[in-house]
Amino acid sequence: MSNIDEELNEKYNEIFSGEWEENISPLFAKMQEKNIQQFMEESYSAHEVTEREKGFAFSRFERKEIVDDMWKEWFDIRKSIKGMHFQISNKKGCKTVIYRVIPRIDYKKKAQYIDLEKLISSIKESVEDNIQIFFVDEPAIDGEDLILLHFYTLKGDIYVNTGSLKNDRLVLSGKPLLFHSPKQGIKKTQNSSMYLLDDTENKQETWYDANSDADNYIFEQETGEAVLRERYWDEKEKCYKYKIKIDSDKKYFSFQIRFKGDNCSEREFTDLEIGRYYRTGRKGFPRDEYEAMKYLERTESPESDYEIAEIFLKGQDFRNEKLGLEYIKKSADKRFSPACVELAILYSILDFNGNKEAIKKQ
Repeated sequence: MSNIDEELNEKYNEIFSGEWEENISPLFAKMQEKNIQQFMEESYSAHEVTEREKGFAFSRFERKEIVDDMWKEWFDIRKSIKGMHFQISNKKGCKTVIYRVIPRIDYKKKAQYIDLEKLISSIKESVEDNIQIFFVDEPAIDGEDLILLHFYTLKGDIYVNTGSLKNDRLVLSGKPLLFHSPKQGIKKTQNSSMYLLDDTENKQETWYDANSDADNYIFEQETGEAVLRERYWDEKEKCYKYKIKIDSDKKYFSFQIRFKGDNCSEREFTDLEIGRYYRTGRKGFPRDEYEAMKYLERTESPESDYEIAEIFLKGQDFRNEKLGLEYIKKSADKRFSPACVELAILYSILDFNGNKEAIKKQ
């Protein structure tokens, strides 16, 4: 079996590197622009629109209310969990799938990668409306980033949009991307009065190998459902592997998330970043001044000099005001603004005899 993730990665490398270009005629581009504008008017028209973004109001409530009113089958959910919900008006024949973007840390590799979590939704469909209600479980205080996929199966169109949750508002980008997939051509069929029809020969299921830590997200275009990888035991190699099934009579849509500027789905932290996170305990790193000093010493920069000075001046394991002042001056001499400001403050609290070791502890 060939590996579907390796094939997709090869294609994405061409796209992100600029080697692959799609030739779009001016007329087709105008048609796409018109379709996007019509989609925005029909799907987002119920909300206030500014020049570049759209706002959606939230409702905040206890999770138990959602369980009682909409999803009664949820019987094991903690009542203490809180969240938000919002709704989007879909076009007829359109289904929306929304994922929250979750930055995660691989501590063994000292790297950051992106994970996606699908939002739970409920459809409230009537003759006139096609509304989806989405629930956000315990949104982060500093906001959440979202990816919105609108599958318009009647035309074979997929609209991709991004958004952010912040301050009880959902803000969407003003212009989604449109991906169009033409319908299948008409197949030559046999006369039903002469032959016993069997369409199984036209359908083919192909299994592909897949990676356990894949960065590719694959969806059935008609249903908007994600295609899941299956784990199995390889008796020959005595290990677990993953595979994925692709049907020849179905269409699929795939995308991949990469860090802007780095052109990769996994970004390694620099020594400066690792040292800073160990010093402050941010990004889930344990607070460890020994580890912080080890990584900061590898980076000869005004930023690392400033971080080392902070350890000497305000730390617990390496408290040494004389060395702290030395590294602050070293960073300030390289015109690092935070160091210049802190150096001025330190000099202002020296004793009048100029004794530089008499810095008052903050």
